[in-house]
Amino acid sequence: MTSFFALLALSSSAAEIRVETYDHVRVLVDDTPIPLVTESHAARATDLVAGEHVVSIVTKAGELLANRRFSLSVEQKLRLAWIDDTLVLTRTEEPEPDPLGGAGIAPSNSFSLDRSVGGLGLVSPGPYAMPQTDFDTLRRELERLEYRTKKLDRVQAESGSYFTMKQLSALLKQFEFSDDKLDVARMLAGHVVDPENVRELDEQFNFSTTRDEVRQLFQ
Repeated sequence: MTSFFALLALSSSAAEIRVETYDHVRVLVDDTPIPLVTESHAARATDLVAGEHVVSIVTKAGELLANRRFSLSVEQKLRLAWIDDTLVLTRTEEPEPDPLGGAGIAPSNSFSLDRSVGGLGLVSPGPYAMPQTDFDTLRRELERLEYRTKKLDRVQAESGSYFTMKQLSALLKQFEFSDDKLDVARMLAGHVVDPENVRELDEQFNFSTTRDEVRQLFQ
């Protein structure tokens, strides 16, 4: 699993985006490359106007790894995690007026992904997806189970965990029959952190009617 944490912050006078990452990828904000400061492992875009900005992560060769649009207000701070090649919003901090007329930053809980079309937003408190190392262990356990009923029971035992859509697709691959795949999708429909990527599951179902039913689960 490749992961990093990105901190997006707006100053009181102008918007600022700060991305903490590794030196094997490049950061773009609104299609403009942002230099990485090696000592701090951070890329910083300053003097941005408040509003919508697109943050992209690409390889040194220019291959797009992640691309998300954010609408930011003055002094708002967002924290992202790159989980399984997906930028996931894990924390936000909103400005909070103080009695002396200034503004402070009030930390809040983690947030889940925006389910609407057009990018990421702050909607409701949401948890992290299962770490990839833990997911790999779960997948190996399923591969060792011979009977479909045992596999379904094992997935049911993890119904309180959260997954990325790519992880859910990998779980569906453990089942041969479409009905079992659909049961798993129903079981975990409320436990996927990036439901807007539901088309990741299309290849798991042969019939368009079933694919449509699955998409309805994640709306």
